[in-house]
Amino acid sequence: LDGYDGISASSNNGGGGGGGNAISVEVPAPSANLVEMCGPASLATVDGFEQCSDGCELARCCSQPIEVCKVTNPTMCQQYKPCAVMLDGDAAGTVTSKIS
Repeated sequence: LDGYDGISASSNNGGGGGGGNAISVEVPAPSANLVEMCGPASLATVDGFEQCSDGCELARCCSQPIEVCKVTNPTMCQQYKPCAVMLDGDAAGTVTSKIS
């Protein structure tokens, strides 16, 4: 499954009212330095922004609607809190404007 390298994913054929199209994903533990990778100093650089984005990609399912992607170990999503800056339009806009 593209975009979920290292993540166990399977199709949910259970039906259960959601159409059965959601995938089930087991989110792996984040990088030990995720807080640093997604910190202000790191996000101030293009490379740092990309490292944070790459580190947070593993938890993409955590921010998806359950009808689209179901996390089989939702407590792991809490360990990806530093990724919240990637969802903040202001932070992304600041970095994007620096890249452009």
